[in-house]
Amino acid sequence: GFGLQHLFAGRCREGEYKNRDALYIQTKTGEKVVIIAGGGKANDAARIKGNSYGTVYITEVNECHQSFVQEVFDRTLASTFRQLFFDLNPKPPSHWFYRDILDYQDELLKLGENTGYNYEHFTVFDNLSIPNDRLKTTLSTYDKGSLWYQADILGKRTAATGRIYTGYT
Repeated sequence: GFGLQHLFAGRCREGEYKNRDALYIQTKTGEKVVIIAGGGKANDAARIKGNSYGTVYITEVNECHQSFVQEVFDRTLASTFRQLFFDLNPKPPSHWFYRDILDYQDELLKLGENTGYNYEHFTVFDNLSIPNDRLKTTLSTYDKGSLWYQADILGKRTAATGRIYTGYT
């Protein structure tokens, strides 16, 4: 309910750009083109090859194939104002996106070598599209001690599957 079409209602239209699904958005500085290009499969990287991008936003980036995300990084290298925006859902702690992207950027930040990196952790409680009363009612049906709740509701990095000792806390 809060996607680009909602945010730019009345100022955007759907179309195609170089045979790719796109959203054309009218801004104060002119029309901007947002290319919509999958990312879940290894060969989806081919959808963006040959293009250069300045700003990229990938929703649920850790659901994308690693080769697609790496291609996104490569396709933005020539930008004079490079911006990469991602949102993601909880995955096990050793997931490649945590290990290769977020954890690495966190280390650079600790060393003072990454001033352009900004990370913010949000949970379902921060989702303004869910009214508080509905959220409270729905969450009352969850086991607050379960790994499912820890991962999907609190957004903690936990391996929520494959546990042998389910009663161990």
